[in-house]
Amino acid sequence: MVDQDVTKCRRRGYSGLVSALVRIRAVAPSLRPAQRRVAEAVLRDPAGTAELPIGRLAQRCDTSAATVMRFCRSAGFQGYPELRLALARETGREAAVEGPELSPDIDRDDSLADIVAKIAFSDAAAVQDTAATLDLDALAAAVDAVATARRVDVYGIGASGFVGQDLHQKLHRIGLLAFAWPDPHAALTSAALLDAGCVAIGISHTGATLDTVDALRAARLAAQSRLLNLRGRWQ
Repeated sequence: MVDQDVTKCRRRGYSGLVSALVRIRAVAPSLRPAQRRVAEAVLRDPAGTAELPIGRLAQRCDTSAATVMRFCRSAGFQGYPELRLALARETGREAAVEGPELSPDIDRDDSLADIVAKIAFSDAAAVQDTAATLDLDALAAAVDAVATARRVDVYGIGASGFVGQDLHQKLHRIGLLAFAWPDPHAALTSAALLDAGCVAIGISHTGATLDTVDALRAARLAAQSRLLNLRGRWQ
């Protein structure tokens, strides 16, 4: 059933291909400062960047051509020519779509209507980016693992803890035995008691929250439990 759903999604266009701007937005926070400046320049003016030679972009970002090349590889491109081609293709598609271009940043002078429009735009973009970056085979494997698990334990710290509690409630409503552990010490205790028939789910926006990673590592060491890491960045 899951395999059939994956096939249907691919026919509808969710092929797993990730757009250039989605890639760059996702990796930008984890880049070194010089590469992050390149990412910010590309995101600020993708159409203009597509027309720049690598030396001009490096000069504009106060860095070297080698750093621009490293940025390209960090974002999943083989080199600068591939990045320019992807940006030109993507900005060409966006230019063909009617409607005003909105910034996700809320300014002090924005009206209430502007704020509502920006939030709606950002939320819609987040959903579209998620659909574009999903690995459908990995998603199918995760669904099968959760559906057949004897027990599902969910780990999330801080704001991710609220997401974990929401997931716990939804799993409970469909009849699955699930627990949410927003406290890192309780999460470690839970992880130590899991076995191979259990699934441990870690929720982290960065994918690298230490307390969450420690709980997943403990679950793996305890009894080779199946692990799922839900995060907010494409990599």
